[in-house]
Amino acid sequence: MLIAKKNVLATLAMTALLAGCGGGGGDNNSTTAATSASAKAEGVYSGTTSTGATFNLAVLDDNSFYALAGVSSGGTFFVSSLVQGTATTDGTNISSADAREFGASSVTSGSLTGTYVAGTSIAATIRASSTSTLSGTTAAVAPFVYNTPAVLSQIAGSWSGNLLNGAAATLNISATGAATAFSSGCSITGTVIPRASGKNVFDVVLTTGASPCATPNTSAAGIAISYVLTTGRRQLIVAALPSSRASAITFLAAR
Repeated sequence: MLIAKKNVLATLAMTALLAGCGGGGGDNNSTTAATSASAKAEGVYSGTTSTGATFNLAVLDDNSFYALAGVSSGGTFFVSSLVQGTATTDGTNISSADAREFGASSVTSGSLTGTYVAGTSIAATIRASSTSTLSGTTAAVAPFVYNTPAVLSQIAGSWSGNLLNGAAATLNISATGAATAFSSGCSITGTVIPRASGKNVFDVVLTTGASPCATPNTSAAGIAISYVLTTGRRQLIVAALPSSRASAITFLAAR
């Protein structure tokens, strides 16, 4: 997760979804809570879009979502855009009016509408810089299992990769989750730690340094996901946004 030069917007490609439900009261609390959890679109999905792109979509327990779209080559996922937002769900339908797409040099507001089978599959249309539909399943990301805790030791160490705009970047993660990153003269510090929910996602907090970082001295929060590729290598995808959601810090690597 790094930011590029001052004249470059460090963003990422994604297509996304997410879900959330509320609870009840009185003697029905336990039943309502169980229904809410099972009705969520929560999980990590993978599939294809109507434009022929590959996508990974993470829908989290807090109803935020991160969708990455790009191409798979040689068993590695190369991302070209990121869509991030929050969504509402009712057990079948999913929608978001605050979706925001981050490309290599643009930020576009948009929306998401679709349907899902909780924890199994999703189909949705995203309208932002263009309109595309996506269809994916949780099975497509196997052997990745969302409902298991993330393991920090699997991603600790040094990573060499790229930002969304193609700029080379390095990321180092300590055994305790401290992170340092560098790209095109920009230094970033932060943390990458397993999500408190016990799901297979890492919470990321990053702070950029001074110029030539594209957004100097800016804090951003987001997620990281890591999984084993068909080649046996491990992929790491990081995406984080400041509270303004005016830009995105991204990092992609495989080792």
